[in-house]
Amino acid sequence: MLQLDEDQIKETLKHYQEITQQIHARVLSIRQMMDETSNQLIEIASYPKIDFGKTSTRCGTRKDLLDVYERYQELIEEKEENFAEELRELLVRAESVKRVYLCYQALGNEAYEIVDKLYIKKIPYKAVEAESGLNHRIFEEKRKLAIKEIQRLYESDRSDMQIVRYSNQRSHKKKRTVVEDDGQMSMMDFMNQEKAETESKTGSV
Repeated sequence: MLQLDEDQIKETLKHYQEITQQIHARVLSIRQMMDETSNQLIEIASYPKIDFGKTSTRCGTRKDLLDVYERYQELIEEKEENFAEELRELLVRAESVKRVYLCYQALGNEAYEIVDKLYIKKIPYKAVEAESGLNHRIFEEKRKLAIKEIQRLYESDRSDMQIVRYSNQRSHKKKRTVVEDDGQMSMMDFMNQEKAETESKTGSV
């Protein structure tokens, strides 16, 4: 799991939709390029084998052709490995973004409202502070504690599903039930499918 500081958590919440869309688009692009690379490897495998067992005045030419063939195959395989590595990194990033979002949803009501207005709805700080009815010192203290709570949950040993259950079990949050079904999860279903397919092709992450 990626390590995130408080500023990174805030930026993740602020730009959550853009980040998930960018990851989604890049994954699709990589998968398309991986398919094209796989087709190139299949094409290489179908080339007729060069027989070097026979002597020939053109042996040097044949050796040059083999060198080109082998180098081309190495480049294609290297490209495929690079795509797979980038895909694994994107999957880790996607899981991190998802977890931050779930931890934000698991906040208590007051902390949730502060974070939601500041970083999700992007309402100006002074307007949120004024609406809260708190003085600046107390409001800022609660804002910082809310971000620290997100970080604490994010770094905890709880699974994502346990964080969802923890949130839903809090009696004072009956009006805001957290479910893995609000847009970001459909994207994560896609990412989880990509992860399974990648691991089947390249080995476990």
